[in-house]
Amino acid sequence: MSEIPNVRLKLANRLQDVAVVRALLLGLAETLGLDALASDDLCTAVTEVCKNVVYHAYEGQEGPLELEIYTYAGAVEAVVRDHGIGIRPHVGERTLPHTGIGLPIVHALTQRVAYANIEGGGTEVRMRFALPGAVALEPLDTHELQPGELDPADAESPIELTLAPSALAASLLPQVRRAMRSSGASDPRG
Repeated sequence: MSEIPNVRLKLANRLQDVAVVRALLLGLAETLGLDALASDDLCTAVTEVCKNVVYHAYEGQEGPLELEIYTYAGAVEAVVRDHGIGIRPHVGERTLPHTGIGLPIVHALTQRVAYANIEGGGTEVRMRFALPGAVALEPLDTHELQPGELDPADAESPIELTLAPSALAASLLPQVRRAMRSSGASDPRG
């Protein structure tokens, strides 16, 4: 796997910001030429993991939610990361049935999913999607990794978005801007 993603997004773990993630994923799916089913699988699995960050990672507090997307010929890899409490074992996990449906859905929609605790605190969820129609995009240029900020209404929670190749900007930014407006964030152009 390339170490440089095609998409890097950092925003707050607010539920309304998950709409921004979904809009970005829909734009990416369209750019990659994915059919409706593949697009829905990608969006559903990634947003379910993002919702887990919203509800569980920071124990009710606000913190960063990070998303990276890597594109390959025939596959997409999505990485969702937080810097919260990390994965904790559940008391009675082996004897009690699983109460949530989000993670079983993620497992059903992905080719592979891996969970890891991050050193210093947090969780990383890495999902791989087998998408035969997907095309590989060029990764970010490591010399140009200065993210642009899309300022939401709450100036304390900027949204940072880095895209490559630059053609992604034309297809993704309008959808991200619409999602920001509908979720209560301000237009990034002011």
